[in-house]
Amino acid sequence: MRPASGMAPSETVRGSLVYACTDARTLEESGVCAMKPVLCFMLVYAIVGCSGTNTVARVSSPEPQDKPQDKEAHRKHSEERPVDRPLDLEAKHLEEEAKRKAAEKERDEAEKKRKKAEEERQKAHDKRKKEIEEAKVAASPTFARHLRITSGLALTNPYTLTANPSDGTFTLVDNETEGNFYVEAAVRYRSAWMPPDDHFLAGSTPFAQAIVPADYDFRLGLVAIDDETRANVAPGASNVYGEISAGWPIYSFLGHRNKETGEFEQSDVGATINIEGLFGATTDKSSQDIHDYYGVGIGTAWRIGKPLTAQQFTDGKTLPPATAFFAVYYGAAEAPEFTDDRRTASVISERGYPEFRTESAFIMRTEFDIPLSKVSAITIGARLFLGFDEVNPWSLSVGYSLSLAQLAKLFGHT
Repeated sequence: MRPASGMAPSETVRGSLVYACTDARTLEESGVCAMKPVLCFMLVYAIVGCSGTNTVARVSSPEPQDKPQDKEAHRKHSEERPVDRPLDLEAKHLEEEAKRKAAEKERDEAEKKRKKAEEERQKAHDKRKKEIEEAKVAASPTFARHLRITSGLALTNPYTLTANPSDGTFTLVDNETEGNFYVEAAVRYRSAWMPPDDHFLAGSTPFAQAIVPADYDFRLGLVAIDDETRANVAPGASNVYGEISAGWPIYSFLGHRNKETGEFEQSDVGATINIEGLFGATTDKSSQDIHDYYGVGIGTAWRIGKPLTAQQFTDGKTLPPATAFFAVYYGAAEAPEFTDDRRTASVISERGYPEFRTESAFIMRTEFDIPLSKVSAITIGARLFLGFDEVNPWSLSVGYSLSLAQLAKLFGHT
């Protein structure tokens, strides 16, 4: 018999017991007493089973189930919640260490960039300073950069005019050659010796460029010589001498132009051939006279080694090239005037000194510079006057030269 609809489980159990008892009495009355023990067992089992089922149902009844959205939120919360496990701590430490190293690397790179910028600023400053110094050197007069002082010995033609006490005349006498100490200041500029951008007297127009000489030199010398009256009018044979020469190149070989860069590159050997002009004068202290000479001719200038730039010329760090110059002029020079064909007695001037006259002559001039250091050189010079009947004046000088601009710059750096 099933419980009626809507009955509670306890009511069902009690109903079952009543029903079972009723059925037992009915069975007893009906004479089925033999099954009474079995029925009692079944009754007890039914009572115990129903009661246990109801208890288990009450004890194990599940709590209210979470909703799906609540479970998902709980899972996400569990995933997001940090868990400080040993591996997680190590990973966190490595991450922090990597960040620290990255920050240090950034600081090092920033420091390197700062130092590099500082070095570039310093280089730019040094470059600008050098450009200013080079501009000052380039703007300074070329003759100041090329000024040289030379001192040494000068050998001269030994002819002298010796006075005769008996009649007061002067006779040409051949004496022994001796050396005389000399000092010379000279400004020497030859385009073969200099870079193409080093010009002092360059003209600004084609006409001026054709007139203004490209090569020139000025010199003034003092000789420690005795008071004897000499027949020699060559520089170095008198007390004081001065000389000016100028050249206009008609051919030059100084280098070539680079086809790739377009820049002019100086050759190791350079030379020019010039039209030359010369004028000079010597003083004769004994006769209180001045003897001049002049001429026009052909000259050539050479160098062995590359020329110095304006900056190199004064920085005292580069050895100058070896240089040479040779020229032949046709002109005139003064020579003693004699009274007879033998040229033994000279004409006496109104002041009582030997008379000189101007005669045509060939004049040869040469000079060599052999550098010894960055500021000094050995200078060898010679003069020869040809065309006189008896006297052909000559002089030979050997001296030690110093470049004043180079020397001053060298001491300025030290």
